Amino acid sequence: MIKEEEIENIMEKLKKIDLEDMLQVIISLTSALGQFIRKIGEIEKEFPDALKMIEKLGKNPKIWEVIADKAPPEILGTLFKIGVKLSTLSRINDISKLNPDEKIETGKMLESLAKDFKKLLIKLKEEES
Repeated sequence: MIKEEEIENIMEKLKKIDLEDMLQVIISLTSALGQFIRKIGEIEKEFPDALKMIEKLGKNPKIWEVIADKAPPEILGTLFKIGVKLSTLSRINDISKLNPDEKIETGKMLESLAKDFKKLLIKLKEEES
């Protein structure tokens, strides 16, 4: 059983946390995750094997050779950067096992990855026009 003294200690620590900021982050995260999962479901519903094919292609070195040959250099650089960052993210499978510094580093890397995806989207839109 938890002692009253421990509860008071926990409550004091919680008062120091910016709960409003944390809740804003949680709201953004759950919204983005919901959109992501919904989009995957929509893709799978329309194209049942699409994600499996994409996964197989991603594991095939030949596809990366084709991409490297056909993608414009400005897009290729961004794709390469994204690929490198994605390959280092296996550690987020269980964030509870990361120490605080690793969590901060991983969070910054994910934020950077999001910026890279935004840049890629902008470049792809420029290529279309």
